[in-house]
Amino acid sequence: MKTLDQAEAGSRVRIVRVEEKGELTWRLALMGLTKNTILEVIHNDRKGPLIVSINGSKIAIGRKIASSILVEDIR
Repeated sequence: MKTLDQAEAGSRVRIVRVEEKGELTWRLALMGLTKNTILEVIHNDRKGPLIVSINGSKIAIGRKIASSILVEDIR
């Protein structure tokens, strides 16, 4: 397991757990970032925000938030 900010561009991952609590968890859920959601990492240059695709929609996620989302690779 790793955090979303460690995922490579082009990889597909499944959300295992979101470490954040409170309003941020609610906001992430509104964007579709919940347990068992499958994401494709479109862009991760290790500096700025990540861009992920969820069900065909692209979402930018800040590195701090991405570091609180635990994921596993999908093969």
